[in-house]
Amino acid sequence: MQLRIAPQAFSIMVLDNALNIIGETFFDERENVPNNSFIAEEGLYISINHPINPDNKENFLSFALLKLEEDN
Repeated sequence: MQLRIAPQAFSIMVLDNALNIIGETFFDERENVPNNSFIAEEGLYISINHPINPDNKENFLSFALLKLEEDN
């Protein structure tokens, strides 16, 4: 139950069509909730409604937008 309410560190991996890892981002700030997310054209929206996140507003569902950027 603790991991659902207040998850700890996690990472997000980006895979290509052959399932090779092309990127990975580690989140250790404990401000996001990875099991409350969705994908849209703009990118990955991930919940910021973690109980210890100072930007958390209990009466709202709030999300941060993560975009995939290409290396130059």
